[in-house]
Amino acid sequence: MSVSNNLYEDPLKLADPLVIDLLSSEITIPVIEGEPVQVELNSSLPTLSADNDSVIGNLSGTDQDNPLRSGSFSDDYELIDVIPGISVTISLNSNEFDTYLQLLNSDTGDLIDFNDDFIGLNSRLTFTPQEGVNYIARVTSFAGGEIGEYTLNTGTVALPDLTVTQATVNGVSTEPVSLTPGQFFDVSWTVENQGAGDINFDFFGEGIYFDEIYLSSDEFLDFEIDQFLGDFSGVEFLGAGDSYQQFVELSLPQNASGLNYLLFFSDAFGDVEESNEDNNILAFAIDIDTPDVNLSVTDATITPTTVGVGGEVQVSWEVTNLGTDTASGSFGGWTDSFYLSEDNVLDNTDTFIDSQFISAPDIPLAGGAAYSQTRSPNLPNSIGGNFLLVATDEFNEQSETNEDDNFFAIPIDITTANLTVTNAEITDLSTNPITIASGGQTIQLAWTVENTGSVPTNRSFWRDYFYLSDDEFFDNSDTFLTSRFISSSQTSLEPGDSYSLTQNITLPSTTTTGNRFLLFWSDRFNGQVESTETDNIVAVPLEIVNPNLQVSAAQINDTSGNPITSVTLGQSVNLSWTTLNDSAVVEALGNWSDAVYLSDNETLDNFDTFITSQFTGGFTPLAPGDDYNIVRNNVSIPITQTGNRFLLFVADNNGQQGETSENDNVIAIPIEVNAPPIVGTISANNGTLTGDLSVSDSNNPTLPGRFSDDYTLVDYTSGELVTVDLTSSNYNPYVQII
Repeated sequence: MSVSNNLYEDPLKLADPLVIDLLSSEITIPVIEGEPVQVELNSSLPTLSADNDSVIGNLSGTDQDNPLRSGSFSDDYELIDVIPGISVTISLNSNEFDTYLQLLNSDTGDLIDFNDDFIGLNSRLTFTPQEGVNYIARVTSFAGGEIGEYTLNTGTVALPDLTVTQATVNGVSTEPVSLTPGQFFDVSWTVENQGAGDINFDFFGEGIYFDEIYLSSDEFLDFEIDQFLGDFSGVEFLGAGDSYQQFVELSLPQNASGLNYLLFFSDAFGDVEESNEDNNILAFAIDIDTPDVNLSVTDATITPTTVGVGGEVQVSWEVTNLGTDTASGSFGGWTDSFYLSEDNVLDNTDTFIDSQFISAPDIPLAGGAAYSQTRSPNLPNSIGGNFLLVATDEFNEQSETNEDDNFFAIPIDITTANLTVTNAEITDLSTNPITIASGGQTIQLAWTVENTGSVPTNRSFWRDYFYLSDDEFFDNSDTFLTSRFISSSQTSLEPGDSYSLTQNITLPSTTTTGNRFLLFWSDRFNGQVESTETDNIVAVPLEIVNPNLQVSAAQINDTSGNPITSVTLGQSVNLSWTTLNDSAVVEALGNWSDAVYLSDNETLDNFDTFITSQFTGGFTPLAPGDDYNIVRNNVSIPITQTGNRFLLFVADNNGQQGETSENDNVIAIPIEVNAPPIVGTISANNGTLTGDLSVSDSNNPTLPGRFSDDYTLVDYTSGELVTVDLTSSNYNPYVQII
């Protein structure tokens, strides 16, 4: 086991300064996150042998405080008989407390490792000692204040250590060895177990480990940029001091050149637990001669040179090996690719179109020889690109003396369709053009969309959208009205072709009065690529003229139909009101609800108490000047405060009908609200009275439909229990304390 895997730096952070309690003599040491914890240790400690030792101890309240475990006590043991590279296991067991085991550097006080629970409430940790480091095992508890007897045991485990000691290339061990790109070559390497322990995978029932080889530009392994050449299984058993040798054949990539290194990496996946994981790689230098190969796109043409977005083109190109050596490429060839570019230079901003793998019979390509190819890719369905670039050996699968002449730029003219709303009209249902409408009215939209571009459209469908807006420009505050799916029967538009459609829509009944615009928007989400998107919207003016709802009259009656100006809390009353469409020209076309509230004033607000409501769908549409009358009988006055108040009768309570004005929808009727009458008093001190509950008594405001007699309770003392009994032989009595 490697020490690098067991090194621990306490991650706790306490930002408070050093705290000293002068009364208890307790000291709190702040711990800083990300820094090793250092604690002053005792100079004289009991010893614990790392070689299979065992001690029995007792953690008690008289032991030292553990500065790394707030409120916990601790016993420290100095580890002796420690051998660098020989793994040590320490276990701490107790039946009386939850153990917590810590490993510290006895020279610096740094916390190296810790373990809380291994099995149940016990602890165990394993580490590999390092040369020049002395260690302390600390016994402590997980929770503060825990004490009790414990057993501390140690044991040693000898670990192996795999090291690549030597390597050869084509039988040569002297570096660097000269090779050529694509060449097959023989390698061998020797792996020695320099540790004290054996490798025995069969004994542990585990799988085998692997050696790997990489090609690198330096002596250090970087998985992201170095090239993997192969992996090879190790041996099942390797005793301490023993070694094995591997022999394989490899091939260099075609794009390799210059001074490189073969990295021989033993136990690449870390399957073997070793005493040292930092000596598993050997770097062997090789000098790769770059061949005289230079691939160049010497000619390329495109047909046609003017093409629509997404259209097909035919590309013909010629690649010549301008060098004197033969080009073979990796895996029998290389890749030629096509890009769309704004300029005549290949870079990361260009758009990939297509590619073709070049292989036999064009490969191998002798010095001075050339090959020709033709391919018909489709351009991307997007605007942009003045050049089509043909690039040979795009992925550098062939090592070359010059990589700067591998592409050829062909000018190309990419044209697009262009959808334009050429006509937009608003009519009534008789197709008569209108410029005025009202909320809730159904109108007809008629529009024409033409392809004013130079090539046909190439999308099979899109959607046209319609919005109601305060201005001629779309923004997120505009009101969506409807959309229309435009199918392939309309979308196949040659240049100059168009489609014309109509659509009935109902304006929202909540539409506010004023000068508005109806936006006709073709291809709302840009499904069809166009030369410009600015002519896809047409704004048609539309004046919204709405009705005006008012409560023209209201009446409060008792349940016998007599007008009243005062009520008792909980009393049932009859309410009636009349709602008028005060507009002289516009119908009220929506459906809405009227409502009645109890209020302290004549203005409707969120503090008012709802009483009742009435849906008015049976009275709509409401013609100009017409009204309707609502009667609600046996409506109970809710339990609220008493005094001079108002009943507010509200037309279109939730604003479901757009109106020319929302400020005249309320009429306020004064009403005096009284508490139920008091019949008399009763003493809390053993008072008794006899009464008669009758239909002439007050209605009970908290129990609708019941009569009630109220009595004021007197002679009571705060804090003393009062019992109230109500009995009757005529009915089931119910007593309330209010």
